[in-house]
Amino acid sequence: MKRILYISVIALCVMAHYFVAREEMRRDESLLKVPPFTAIEYKPDTSMYINPVIDAPIEQVKEALLPLLDSESVEKAAELLKGVPEARARAIVDAVFSDKVFQLSQLNKRLFLAAVAAHYKDAPQEQAAFFEVLFKHPDLYQGEPLIATLLDNNYEMAVPWIMRTLSLWEKEKKMSVPEGLKTLAMRAYSWIIEKNDTHAASHLLEGRVPVDANMATLLLWQAAGVPQADARFVQLLVDKGADISYAKDGYTALMKAVANNTMPFVRALVEHGASVDAMINPATGTALQIANEKGFVALELYLRSKGAQL
Repeated sequence: MKRILYISVIALCVMAHYFVAREEMRRDESLLKVPPFTAIEYKPDTSMYINPVIDAPIEQVKEALLPLLDSESVEKAAELLKGVPEARARAIVDAVFSDKVFQLSQLNKRLFLAAVAAHYKDAPQEQAAFFEVLFKHPDLYQGEPLIATLLDNNYEMAVPWIMRTLSLWEKEKKMSVPEGLKTLAMRAYSWIIEKNDTHAASHLLEGRVPVDANMATLLLWQAAGVPQADARFVQLLVDKGADISYAKDGYTALMKAVANNTMPFVRALVEHGASVDAMINPATGTALQIANEKGFVALELYLRSKGAQL
């Protein structure tokens, strides 16, 4: 009896297993009959993003920009104007600079101007038009030269744009260029030389700002009078056509460098042909006489080794 019961249980288990297996097969077959997934191209419901600054009221745009400029986020503020037509961008920048309540610093104005101008680097005419903001805000080019500010703050990329703009304005006789802009390059060179700033000087020595022979001559004479002036200025300015024999106020560049006891600069001048015996004014004397009177023994010995005589 027990044996029959045992066989019956086994039979029921086998049958149950059979029906479960068959049901699973049917389910798998039904899944195979489902058509394969077909990718559907996504089509956004909204149009492409358009910079709201293009159409928003200028006062609203200004209110959005001022907090960024106030927090020194000049580049972020400029980024908001990317893609904005030049005339519109110029109007916005002018409104920001003209705000009587929020007094933006001269430095931030200059850097913001350069950052926005970057948007038009591939369109010289548009960029030149944008830089007309300079004419409405003299503080942008008065005081420290604009180029010097840009170089000192790692915006050297903007220097060629400004020089190109000046060239376009001159070529088209479009407007009367203020003296502060006409002498932009010369003032920048003078400022950098006077500061003897190695960071700014590195850009100057690479010749990023155009300089003619007359400018080079005046700058060489100026540099000779700067204590511990970088001797590399000599090579740069001579390469630009500087007259190494030029004299002013009774001094040649060599005499000034000797009076400042700047040996590297003196050596550079002599190596480029400066006369060790030149005398412009008897009251000043020669370079050797200046060294002798001031007790600069090393300079006196050097000049004598180059043929100078008392």
